[in-house]
Amino acid sequence: MKSFKELYPYLIVLSVFVLTLIITVVIINSLILPTIIGQKASVKLPNLIGKKIEDAKNVINQNSLEIEKITEQYSENYPEGVVINQIPKPFQYVKEGRAITLIVSKGSETLTVPYLVGKPLRAVRIDLMNMGLSVGDVDYEYSETYGGDTIISQRTSSGKQVPFGSSVDIVVSKGTELMVVVPQLSLLPLEEAQKILLESKLQVGNITFIKNETFQPNTVINQNPAAGLLLKENSLIDLTVTK
Repeated sequence: MKSFKELYPYLIVLSVFVLTLIITVVIINSLILPTIIGQKASVKLPNLIGKKIEDAKNVINQNSLEIEKITEQYSENYPEGVVINQIPKPFQYVKEGRAITLIVSKGSETLTVPYLVGKPLRAVRIDLMNMGLSVGDVDYEYSETYGGDTIISQRTSSGKQVPFGSSVDIVVSKGTELMVVVPQLSLLPLEEAQKILLESKLQVGNITFIKNETFQPNTVINQNPAAGLLLKENSLIDLTVTK
C-alpha cells in the first residue's frame, strides 16, 4: 500500500485541477455568458390587441421592444388598421429588444356579386357558396324567356361590393305559364258550358242574361274571349245567356 508521501504529488495535481475547474466556471458565469447573452432586463409584454397600428408601434418602442414583422388579414370584428393579434401573447415576460409580430386587420372582406341571370338555381347556390356568399330569399315567377329553375333576376345587382357572407336575393323562373285553348261555348246550355270551362281549367266570368226569341232559355249565345284563343289557366270567360 502506497504511503501518503507517495500520493501527495497526485493530490496536489488533483487539487489544482479542481480549483482550475471552479475558477473556469465562475469566469464563464460572471463574464463570458453575460457578454454572449447580454444582461437585458425583463419586460412584461403589453396588450397591443385593439390598438391602431401606429399606437401599437409607439407602445413597442416605449417598452424597449422591436417589431419583427407586420402581417394583415381580414376581420369582421376589428376595423382596418387595428391590431387583432400579436406574437408572443400579451403579459408574458421577455427580454428587452424582443421582436414582436403583429397581425393587423384589413377590415371586413368584400366580394363582388356575380351576374346570375340565366343560370340554373342549383349551380348558383354552389357558385355563391364557393365565393363566400349565399342565396337569400327566392321568389318564383312564370317566365316566357327562361326555363324552370333558372334565375330571372337578382335583387343585388352584379358588380356590387358586399361583405363576405352576404346573401343575394333572386327571382327564379317557374317556366312558361300553362296556356289553354278557349273552347267553343256558343249555343250550348249554360250548365254544359260551365262544365266544359271547368274541364278546360278556365273559369266562368260575368254572365249577362238577355231576352232572345230564337233560342231556348239558358243558352249561351256569346262568349268573351272568343273560342280558339290561347289563355292562361284559370282565365275568366264572360258569357251572354238567354233568359
